[in-house]
Amino acid sequence: MEDAGQLQKCPGALGRRPPADRPLAGRAPQLILNYRQLRERPEPGTQADSELTAFCDILVDYVSAGHFEIYEQLLREAQDFDDQRGIELAHRVYPRIETITLQAVGFNDQYGQNAHADDEAAMQRSCSNLAACCMNDLSLKTV
Repeated sequence: MEDAGQLQKCPGALGRRPPADRPLAGRAPQLILNYRQLRERPEPGTQADSELTAFCDILVDYVSAGHFEIYEQLLREAQDFDDQRGIELAHRVYPRIETITLQAVGFNDQYGQNAHADDEAAMQRSCSNLAACCMNDLSLKTV
């Protein structure tokens, strides 16, 4: 799907500062794979939804392992080098990190527990919105 490519770009959006990207780098390929499987799957039956469960699991891991670590590392590096522009960047990035984190946690809260999407179309829209949020809120091209 088209937004799978957008999600794939998300982890690299912070790639301008490679050390800060490391917490997410190892998890990004698995997140993207699970996202694609979820978006491209046939509509699930009534059994437990393994694609949705796998995606929610890696999504929560991805967010908890990296987003706020990136902010802290950007800020720490900027302070260590007395880089005022870097400090300002870190403070501008924080609300964006918070936005995508809240979106991801909301998706997991809605679909992650005993995963089964009662409304597949609504879940797919939420999944697509999550990818769009990631692209819009973590892209540093506009920062």
